[in-house]
This record gives sequence, structure tokens and C-alpha cells, in this order.
Amino acid sequence: MKKAYVALLALTIAILPAAANAACPSPAPNCTSSGTLSLLKGSYGCLAVRADTSNVVQVSILLLTVTAAGIATGTMAKNENLSGGNSTYQDFQSNSLTYCVNADNTTGYIFPSGSGSCPVPFVLSGVSSSGLATRLRAVDSTEQRAQTTVCRHQ
Repeated sequence: MKKAYVALLALTIAILPAAANAACPSPAPNCTSSGTLSLLKGSYGCLAVRADTSNVVQVSILLLTVTAAGIATGTMAKNENLSGGNSTYQDFQSNSLTYCVNADNTTGYIFPSGSGSCPVPFVLSGVSSSGLATRLRAVDSTEQRAQTTVCRHQ
């Protein structure tokens, strides 16, 4: 399994087109119609792995906390393997987020605050007996970057 994951990550890095700067898709994605925002409530523990065209791989752990319908906070610690053998660890930092859920109640977008932040498409799966989504999976929409995030309700 570990060898397959490393091979897949290497393949992902190899097939990404070279580019000087990453950018958000244009036009920016957004929810097409409003779904049930109450599917997300409480905290979700997440693991994210990102690679970009400069062969930098970043691993992050996140805590996504939904504070109100459409509003959340993301707290993340990350480690980047920079060129030249340097490894940069960044301790937990928080970011305000907003989100929307499409009418299908299984897809949507997270919108990080700050300039240069792109919408993050996600898929919800597994519904608990209390009507909450138990898993959230996301990908980064930033061009020239590949990232996957897997979250589980806490």
C-alpha cells in the first residue's frame, strides 16, 4: 500500500504541467443552489497531502470547526519538504472560512479568507443518526497544485 501511494504521488507530480504561478480557476466555482447547511456541524479532523509543480510536498493536519450555518474555522499545522533538504514545520494557525452546500446535499465549496485563497470543492458522505455528515473529502481547485483532504466528524 505504501509503495502504491508513493508511486501515485510521484505520478501526480510528474504529470502536473509546469507553471510559474498557481492561480484560482476562472470563473471561480460556487454553489449553484442552496442545500442543507445543517449537514455540517461540530468538528472534523482532517489529513491533507499536497504536491505542486515545483515538487514540494506538504502534509497537513486540520481541525475544521463549523461554528454556524455557512461559517467555520480551520486550524492547521503543516510540514513542507522544501528544496535543498530544508523541512519547514508551521504550528497550528487558524483561518476563518465560509462554506456552501449544493441542493444535492452532498457537494459544496469551502471559501478560505485571505487573498490568493481558492474555493475548495468537497463531497459529503455518511450521515449519522442525528443527520450530520460523518465524512468530508476535498480537493484543492488551485491550478498547478494537487491536494486531497480527508476529514471525519469528531
